[in-house]
Amino acid sequence: MSPRGPTGVQLAAVGKHLALVLFGFVAALLLIELGLRAAGAIVRSAGRRDGALVEAGDRVVLCVGDSHTYGAPLPREDSYPSQLQERLAQLDPDGRWRVINRGIPGMNSAQVAAALEGWILHDRPGFVVVWVGANNWWNREDPAGLHAARDRSVWRALLDGSRAYRLYLTFTAQGSFSDWDAAASEVVERSNRWLYGEPVPGKERYVNTVRDLSGIAAILAKHGLPWLLVTYPQPEYRWQRSAAELVAQQAHVGMLHTADDLARALRDHPEAELGCPWPVPEGHTCLMVDAMGPHPTRLLYGYVAESIANALVAAAPR
Repeated sequence: MSPRGPTGVQLAAVGKHLALVLFGFVAALLLIELGLRAAGAIVRSAGRRDGALVEAGDRVVLCVGDSHTYGAPLPREDSYPSQLQERLAQLDPDGRWRVINRGIPGMNSAQVAAALEGWILHDRPGFVVVWVGANNWWNREDPAGLHAARDRSVWRALLDGSRAYRLYLTFTAQGSFSDWDAAASEVVERSNRWLYGEPVPGKERYVNTVRDLSGIAAILAKHGLPWLLVTYPQPEYRWQRSAAELVAQQAHVGMLHTADDLARALRDHPEAELGCPWPVPEGHTCLMVDAMGPHPTRLLYGYVAESIANALVAAAPR
């Protein structure tokens, strides 16, 4: 450099070098972000509670939602997706139906909306069943920043939605994971960190549910997929039913009210108890069990599966 200071050519060279360094840094961050998102898609693709082997020509039904789809606390074969597979085989033996269970206990509607695109691309369904919203009562997770406009700045929402930023927080947190089991436990704890907090006010969870279900409707419309929107049988979730009815009307989508299935089950089984502790006492016939909140038994799930199967077969092209 000249004793009098850097020349214009030297400053231009320094600026060009800094621009290249900045470009490389941004490109590296983008590659890390894309890689983490691809890895997340692979992990999500493994999160299935079914043994369905999908082959070319199969009619794939994708069931998404929370523990009511997963079938908690029951064995896999008692869940409604497993029973739906059986019902479809009875109603339409030549239909080659395959039902995929993507239910994850504790998931709220925002989490399902965020994961739905990846599931669709992996599973290639011809029909989707959506049963979600109950956990909006307590779970405030918003992985895609769907509520950012109301709750925080857009830039903050983009930052919180970044996989690379989450990885940075993980590595800079105090302590470290000794094994993958510890890491998995940490993920579960963070996902459910709202569980013992204050419940979400009624208006907020209704607005969130409408927004998330509308987002789900937009994704399914983009892929041209027919779908069915399911509500809960418990009266305490009537706000989810109101939100679902609004979205179903706007999206022109079919609905299934499991409260109707509960009423049918009570008529057919007058001896059945509406609610029981879990595990069910010996000699009792129950329609709901209390396991981290009320959940249907195999008996009630069977009625739900029958209603969904009838709707699917009626809507399927011949």
